[in-house]
This record gives sequence, C-alpha cells and structure tokens, in this order.
Amino acid sequence: MNKRLIIVACSGALLLILIVVWIIFLTERKSALSLPVTKHTAAIVGNAEAKQREAGPPAAPVKSVGGLWVRPPAKVAARNVRRCRLGSTLRPFGASDSTLERIADGDIQTAASELMQRAKAGDASAANQLGYIAHWTCGFARIDGAQSALHASEMRDAQGLAAADADWIRTAIVERETFNQQLSSVCQQSIDNGEVDAWVATSASRGNMESHYALAMFGARKERDAQLVAAAQGGVPWAQFGLAQRILQGAAPASGISNTSENAKDLLNAAAVDLPQAESYLAQCEFRGCADIPVDIPSALTDARDAAERGEFDAMLEIGPQLQASQIDPDEVEAWSLIHAAIDVQGYAGNRISVAMVKSASGTLNSPTVTSHAKALAEQYWQEYGARIMTSLGCGGVVAASGDKL
Repeated sequence: MNKRLIIVACSGALLLILIVVWIIFLTERKSALSLPVTKHTAAIVGNAEAKQREAGPPAAPVKSVGGLWVRPPAKVAARNVRRCRLGSTLRPFGASDSTLERIADGDIQTAASELMQRAKAGDASAANQLGYIAHWTCGFARIDGAQSALHASEMRDAQGLAAADADWIRTAIVERETFNQQLSSVCQQSIDNGEVDAWVATSASRGNMESHYALAMFGARKERDAQLVAAAQGGVPWAQFGLAQRILQGAAPASGISNTSENAKDLLNAAAVDLPQAESYLAQCEFRGCADIPVDIPSALTDARDAAERGEFDAMLEIGPQLQASQIDPDEVEAWSLIHAAIDVQGYAGNRISVAMVKSASGTLNSPTVTSHAKALAEQYWQEYGARIMTSLGCGGVVAASGDKL
C-alpha cells in the first residue's frame, strides 16, 4: 500500500471513530430559586460554599431567556446551539463565561491564544479546555462542513418543508458550517495536539483530577481505565457518572488498576449532586432495576422530576408515560415534553438543528392532544425552573431574541 493510500485509510478510520463517539455521546446525553426537596438537596446545599470557594467569582447571572413559544431567527438559534454546547462541555473543565462567549461569537483565535498562554504557564484548567477542544470540538468541526454528505442530505430534506421553515433551517445550517470552517482553520493553524496533550499529562501528574478525566477520554488507550478510576475517586462528577455506567454495563475497569469497590448507585448519587444527567440515569435504573439498584418507583419519579427541573428530561419522558395517573399527572409529563421541544428548536439544548429535529419538536408543540392545562404547566415550570435549566445546559448569559411563534 503506497503512502497516499495509507493516509486515506487512516483518515477514514479517524472519521469513523469520531462519528461513533459522537453517537454514543448523544445517546447518553444548573436560579436563585429554592431547591426542591430531594435526597440530593442536603448534599447540594452542603457543597455550595465549598464549590464557590473553589470556583472563584460567580458566573455572570443568567439573563432573561424569553418565552417558550418563540422561535428565534435562524442565526440566533445556531449561535445558541454552539454557546450552550460549549458551555456544557467546557464549563466542567473551568471555562469562563468570557471564553465561551468569545468562541461562540467567532473570536476563536483570541480565545485559543489566551488559553495556550495560560496552559504553557502551567494553568491546568486552560490545558484541559484545550485538550477537549483539540480532540473533540475541532474533530467534529472538520467533518461537519458544506462539502459533507450530511450537508447535502439536510439541504435536500429541507425542500419538503414550508418555505419559511425551509429558509430558516438552511440559514441555520449555513451559519453552523461557516462557524465550523472558521473553527477548523484555527485548530489546524494554531493548536498543536501533541503540545496540548503534554500540558494535560503534566497537570494530571501534579494531581489535577479534571486532567485525569481528560486523559480518560483522550489519552493513551491502555491508560484510560486507570485515569477514569483516578478521576472518579478524585471527585470529578463526569468521571463518577462514566464509571457507574461502565459498572452497570458489565464493563468495570479491572480491579487490579486500583480500588474500584465503589458501587454504581453510590457513584451515581455522588455525580447527581452536580449532574442532572446522572440523576436521570439513576432514575431510569430505579424504575427498571439495575445491578446494585433495585426497583424503587417513588425514588425513580422523585429523581426523574428533579432531573427535569435541572434540564435533563430523558427519565421523565421515559418513565412518566408508563406510570398511572394516580402516580403522576399526565399533563405534567406533557408539560416537560413541551419544554424539551421548545428549547430544542431555540437551540438551548445544544442539539444540531436539522429537519428531523424541527419536525419532531413541531409535532410535539402542535399536537392536538396537548391540553391547555399541560401548556399552562409548561409555562409555570419555565417560570420556576427556566433559569436553572438554562444554567445547567451551559447557556448562562444567553439572551433570547424575538422571533416567530412556535
């Protein structure tokens, strides 16, 4: 095989790996309000002051997010997608609002240069952010462009929509691809993956637990299990969540790596203090039963509701329809479904805008079976939990623009 064929084969393999990882990520996919009373509330309140001291100055307050029933202009929705996605993925590594806003607004080179200067000076948070950007954000920007087969498919599918909807989706797609092209250019010209990896490894060797988690995702394959266990035992919520999933799926890291005696339920409970995704996963296990987690319907409903109030709706939308009306008001389940659909179209969920997504959300929002009570509940929940949901989704500081009624 000649050199050119080897390069092509390697590129194809990398593309396939990135796509598979992205699919896995999607399928497994925090207001000044008082916290609901759940089994996690005491832990949340107990940890608040300590976490504030660790985090430094508070993040910018979440601004008004507008109403539920408005679809913003396509470019605004596309910007919402990338801002919220960046927030949800980079905030756990210590990204500031200013860094997130700069990248989302297209000032990528300035943000990357500042992160590299800090990482070079030994800043573990900057190194970890760069590690994620280099291996994940940049990787998908390179394969999600105007020349991709996905672009052609989306543009073709848009032709079957009403003219206004088709124009809206096409504009959002072009906006996404323009940003991705700019991001890819900065990645190729300014970010040296080997240098970034060395910074992350150095931070891990100095005891930074988030760096251990970064290495669990992007480091040498033979060392990833040990890095995941180290990060989980070091209190990194996403590592605790990931390790719990591995255990429940029968793929726990080898016991010889280190002490992995923690059970999945303890790990999920610990992760759920910070991650509604972990609480949602726990609720689903409590509903159907998992290893270490017996069936407990009341706890499942409590955790599913709390996760929804923090922006993670999967458990509520899975469990709710299977319960009796005496256990949960069907209109409550429908209300959470309406909120989920609305924020998806507005871009706050961080999911790519596509014809399929818009059709699904529109079907939910315009379903003739939606009652006035369900819609009123959705509006009530949004007033009570909207700011909390937006923060949890990584959208802090996003301001909704006026637009078309959904």
